[in-house]
Amino acid sequence: MTRSPSPPEATRSATPHQGLSAAEAARRLAVDGPNMLPGSAPKSSWAIVRDVLTEPMFLMLLAAGGIYLALGDRAEALFLLGFVFVVIGITLVQERKTQRALESLRDLSAPRALVIRDGQEQRIEGQSVVRGDLLVLHEGDRIAADAQLLQGQLEVDESLLTGEAVPVAKLPAAQDAQASASVGARAASAGPPQTRPAPSGGNAAHEVASVGAPAASAGPPQARPAPLGGSAAHEVASVGASLFASTVVTRGVGVAQVQAIAANTAVGRIGADLAATTEPPSALQEGSRKLVRRLGAGALVLASTQVLLGWWWNGRPLLESLLS
Repeated sequence: MTRSPSPPEATRSATPHQGLSAAEAARRLAVDGPNMLPGSAPKSSWAIVRDVLTEPMFLMLLAAGGIYLALGDRAEALFLLGFVFVVIGITLVQERKTQRALESLRDLSAPRALVIRDGQEQRIEGQSVVRGDLLVLHEGDRIAADAQLLQGQLEVDESLLTGEAVPVAKLPAAQDAQASASVGARAASAGPPQTRPAPSGGNAAHEVASVGAPAASAGPPQARPAPLGGSAAHEVASVGASLFASTVVTRGVGVAQVQAIAANTAVGRIGADLAATTEPPSALQEGSRKLVRRLGAGALVLASTQVLLGWWWNGRPLLESLLS
């Protein structure tokens, strides 16, 4: 009589996953690129300076400084232009600090993945995951790429994608089909409600009255509580084999094969759409621009009026009135 294998031996014989070889993983990484989500490119220094200089407030300061410089008052011109350069320097420093902080947060939030390569489990950076890699997932792991569950049973928090707070059950494709078939079989076996046959004897009116009395005393129909396992539709919808990048495993252990990385993942497509959007100006920026335009227009009107009055009322030359 042969001895049955122990549970660890049975587990090892049931999981013959070898994964990719190191050479194949390196080749796919060179072809597909790193597993990094798309993001907006950092602004260059020239772009930051251009954004500052195109603000109406700074345009007014530059115009005033240019006028003072044209009139020969270099002290006033340098005073006004000095403020512009100070603000540009402060903005550059703040933008660089913000970009460095975002890059640090991105590096900290980048998940590390436990993969099977050359038949051995290896812990690698999430950006080194390639298509075809076998991910070993445990409770608390953040999934590094879109994958298909091959073995095990998981519960995954997909609130990042769907907003649903309840973890979603995940089963391999074969078990998922069996679960869906069993749910459909249970729904079909229930069948339509059967009518109760009338008794052979007795008065029909008396039977109707006797049946109606308990119904009336029972009051309005109460909603039937849902079973602990959930309805059939919820049960089918909650079971699947697809795993998505950036979601978190809340329970279970499993092995999954990577299907898509980087911008080809579900969260990557969302990130690409967000990166393509343009940020509209804020209400404060719109209000300040309108205020500067109105003040500038009022200043031009007053200055023109003063020049014309000096030229027409005092009889001074037009150039002298303009320079005064």
